[in-house]
Amino acid sequence: MSVPSHPLSIKKIVAVSDSLTNEEPDNYLALLGARLQVSVVANAFGGWTTTSFFRERFKDIAFAKIPHDADVFLLLVGSNNQFEAAGGTEASIADAVAGVQTLAAHLLTFSPTAQFLLVAPPTVILEKNVLPTPLPERRIDRQSPAILAQLSQAYRALAQARQWLFVDLYPVLGADDFMDACHPNPAGNRKIVGVIAPVLEQAFACPR
Repeated sequence: MSVPSHPLSIKKIVAVSDSLTNEEPDNYLALLGARLQVSVVANAFGGWTTTSFFRERFKDIAFAKIPHDADVFLLLVGSNNQFEAAGGTEASIADAVAGVQTLAAHLLTFSPTAQFLLVAPPTVILEKNVLPTPLPERRIDRQSPAILAQLSQAYRALAQARQWLFVDLYPVLGADDFMDACHPNPAGNRKIVGVIAPVLEQAFACPR
């Protein structure tokens, strides 16, 4: 994997993500850190929505490891908002957008000068839907891809309004890049790095 031809002006990226991020050695964060030669750490990943950070059961753990020296917060959240709304609705999109803004405001209380990279989640692969759906209101169905595409557009508009960096993963990953309906496999993680890294390299390249 290629590395920057010169150092970046950032030292630490903190990814606040859901279960699209994991602790596997070939996850996209490990690959991203190796490519950019910066510290990349994950925070509080799990199967929660953008508003779960503010539920009582997360209040003591979600922000336990947020550093005070983050240069960039990478936000890859929101797909669970759609899955917990029975396949997704316009209201669930609005909830995800509002949750991202609330989350960002809270993160800035830890690292006030940090910048944001908002990443729209990838689509889902219905034929690989092996996830258990014990609750009828939480499911991945035929409506989910279209709703996630709308979420991507809503996130793009939010990033433009807030002057955040933005990456849209929705069109990036195909069926061969997933290990189930929505979680990337090693090939998918490499593709994620392939679109996120150039955005950061361009935004934070040190002058030669």
